[in-house]
Amino acid sequence: MSRPPGGFFAASTAASHNAAMSHDDRRNTPRSITAVRIEPLDGGPMMVAQDISLGGMLVTTRTPRWPGALVPVRFKLPRQARAIRATCRVVELVEVPRGVGLSLRFLKLAPEAQNAIHAFVDQRPLPDYDDLPVSARVDGWVQRIIEDCKALKALAQV
Repeated sequence: MSRPPGGFFAASTAASHNAAMSHDDRRNTPRSITAVRIEPLDGGPMMVAQDISLGGMLVTTRTPRWPGALVPVRFKLPRQARAIRATCRVVELVEVPRGVGLSLRFLKLAPEAQNAIHAFVDQRPLPDYDDLPVSARVDGWVQRIIEDCKALKALAQV
């Protein structure tokens, strides 16, 4: 397996993970911070998801996998009964404080798994609307729907 040009973390920073999923996908796909165990189904070392979205996830592990590599995985989200199986592609190596960071894009994900991830990510908090008029509350919900539609549109273009 060849190494990427420029060394182990070539042009890699925490900010580069933002661009790893493609600039538009990263900006339009809501993400949820988490700490979920990811089991590679190819016998590789365990991973931990640091964040997850409908498009993919940032994981940390002990062993690098090079961009372009396919990784079959299984994981279980909090408050979800069933494990999710997915095929991911390594988008890039990401510099993280400890271990090796990998930006993974979901390539193969069953509709039930997409729904489970959407439900998990959609638990993101809403602003405090108690002191706002009804029209402002409705605007907040409309913004949430717009975010979700952009996420689905980004996935449809993959």
